[in-house]
Amino acid sequence: MLTTIILSVYLALVLFDLQQITRQVTFIAEKETNAEITSTTKNPWIKNLLNQNNRLIRKNKTFHREQVKKDKLLHEILTNLTHDLKTPLTVASGYTQLLEKTVPTENQEIVSKIDNSLTSIKHYLDYLMSII
Repeated sequence: MLTTIILSVYLALVLFDLQQITRQVTFIAEKETNAEITSTTKNPWIKNLLNQNNRLIRKNKTFHREQVKKDKLLHEILTNLTHDLKTPLTVASGYTQLLEKTVPTENQEIVSKIDNSLTSIKHYLDYLMSII
């Protein structure tokens, strides 16, 4: 009878610990936080589980920080690249507009194709800038 009471109390304490841990894991998963899972349990299996989970949490946070840095760097590179390409593109487009006015009629089609190609490139760059 005493053994049953002791086991019941132990099981109740383990279930209480697991309930507290579940709340903490839910909070950490839903919020942007630096928290880790804590417990006052004396149970070595639960302590080990907490340590391994905290290790995963730290690893995930490190990965997330690195990913944010990489995304920011990629954004900066793409922004600089599109700006660097737009300047010569604008100059070339200006020259084709000038050529359209001065080139003989038989060469107008070639100049028009060049202008259309430059316009297409400009649209692609504008699209790229809109998504970054």
